[in-house]
Amino acid sequence: MELTLSWWALVSLGVALMIAELFIGAFIVLWFGIGAVATGLLGLVVDDMNLGVQILLASLIGVVLMYF
Repeated sequence: MELTLSWWALVSLGVALMIAELFIGAFIVLWFGIGAVATGLLGLVVDDMNLGVQILLASLIGVVLMYF
């Protein structure tokens, strides 16, 4: 049995991170929130992503967006 997060959990986490950015104001957490939302939306299309792939993809998208 593979451990996965559902798409709505990733989208909720991403929205929570973006709301937290309103209080922090450093524009770092925002990019990881966008990465989590993008991974959650990708989870609607791809059904068999395990937790490791989801975390790797969300963090990779966040890091790439932070530097570009």
